[in-house]
Amino acid sequence: ANSHPLVYETLKIYPNPVVNTAWVNVPNTDGDRLKARLLDSAGQTVWERDNLPGPTFSVAKNNLSPGVYFLMVYRDGLPMGYAKMV
Repeated sequence: ANSHPLVYETLKIYPNPVVNTAWVNVPNTDGDRLKARLLDSAGQTVWERDNLPGPTFSVAKNNLSPGVYFLMVYRDGLPMGYAKMV
């Protein structure tokens, strides 16, 4: 049984719009290992990381084109939060 209820959290991304690096805060994930996936407006995965430490991790913008992206965060394989990132 999964000990975490499936609750969509509102992720906090700052600064947003992102200049070089975005910091992402995922509520209620202290000590958890998270997976994050960044999707572009067409739904293509442009960035993905596993084993990120909760509750806060960074996303480097690197060579991403300007535009709107969607960050999905997973815990135990289940989606548990998302946010729009510019």
